[in-house]
Amino acid sequence: MSKTRGLSILACPSRHLALLGTLLYLGVMAGVGPVLCSDGVAVTVPALPLFGNSTPNRSPHVARSWHLIGGVGVNVVTVNTAAPTVRVMPGFARRADPKRGYFPWANFYRIVARYQPRAAINGTYFHLQNGQPTGTIVRYSQYLYQGRYGTAICFYENGEVRFRFPDGMEQLSFSGCRHAICTGPTLARDAGLYLHPREEGFTDPAVLGKARRSALGLTCSEKLILVTVHTPVTLNKLAHIMLRLGVRHAANLDGGSSSGLYSNGMFVTVPRRQLSHVILVYD
Repeated sequence: MSKTRGLSILACPSRHLALLGTLLYLGVMAGVGPVLCSDGVAVTVPALPLFGNSTPNRSPHVARSWHLIGGVGVNVVTVNTAAPTVRVMPGFARRADPKRGYFPWANFYRIVARYQPRAAINGTYFHLQNGQPTGTIVRYSQYLYQGRYGTAICFYENGEVRFRFPDGMEQLSFSGCRHAICTGPTLARDAGLYLHPREEGFTDPAVLGKARRSALGLTCSEKLILVTVHTPVTLNKLAHIMLRLGVRHAANLDGGSSSGLYSNGMFVTVPRRQLSHVILVYD
């Protein structure tokens, strides 16, 4: 009998054919990677699909809520990245080739329909002429695109999320992380306000003024939160909203017409323009 972690059975085709099919399905959905033996032939089921939810229905690992903070309505999707079936990663419009710097656009609906995530939020700022993001992107441990600005939000195989902040001229490291995206400006650091956009290279008046906002945060209880605000607010206001939500670290995403949020079949915030990339959540 195989020692592979998960479930192992001896299935007789005449009695357990339906069970075999069911367990194959459940194995993929649950991500346990069982080995099923039928007629002496071992069948190994992949632990998790590259893109796709592992659980067929909603789960408590991804939950949506709404808050009124400082007179502003705030949409929040809370993700328990410690759950073994949860994965967070970047996604792109169809036919994108990040290594060659090719980033076509697609509307948010089409990107969600293509990837079928449990939740999704727009990514970092990108060039309106060629779709290239301002921040570096890593997916499945592959360095796909070299950006110039931002705090690195790194996602690890064990579910850990780390924020790596730009410090002077020292280059950010992506060693050991499974997926990553650089975005900014930084909003909060070590549970305190940290807002120095110009020092981080963000000088565009559209970024520094009032706008609809999107952001990512890591709470003090190690939960990832995806946040959108429909009311135009300043970065300072957004940073204080994130702190009220209990973040340890937080960073701004692209906002304005790019702000978009999807959760469990609902488009909570709809972008007013096409996007070149997004951040996906699977469970």
